[in-house]
Amino acid sequence: MTSPQEERGHPGKIKLIVTAKDLFSAKYTKASLKEALDRARVAQTGFKGVFAVEVEGRVEEILETIQRECGEDIGRVTPVMKEIPSRTEALKEAAVELAREAIGPDETFCFRIHKRGSHGYSEDTPVLEREIGGAIFDALEKRDGKPPKVRLASPDVTVIAEVMGEWTAVGVIKKSWLKEA
Repeated sequence: MTSPQEERGHPGKIKLIVTAKDLFSAKYTKASLKEALDRARVAQTGFKGVFAVEVEGRVEEILETIQRECGEDIGRVTPVMKEIPSRTEALKEAAVELAREAIGPDETFCFRIHKRGSHGYSEDTPVLEREIGGAIFDALEKRDGKPPKVRLASPDVTVIAEVMGEWTAVGVIKKSWLKEA
């Protein structure tokens, strides 16, 4: 998925949610992000080991840099494409919209949610993943006229929700953006 600036060949401002590999390495994660990403703003989110990063560039290049330079300290990196209130209907709407834009007719996909803090989701994580994943499935089937391909392990596209208390960051990671380990 590209921003309008990227489609015109210009990098844009990217926001990421980055988690440390574990709570003990959080300070190293922050330091390695600051060192690897020139002029990036790395801020605490209020959750230990979870950082909000703002940086100029292209998503693919930023992810490659983080993976190459910070890989040992990083748990997850999620490009933030939408920020919404932590409510199930808002999440379903945002996830479906991003999925329609990012998932091709022959690509595999899955939906993942990572919850933290006090939020508005009353459903357990597996229930939400099935419900939102099902809504994405239905939207893609309607769009393409055929059932989409779901792959829970190593899909071509992962739609991710990072719940940060009362707000949720929703993004997409394409397997093609990540180098093979």
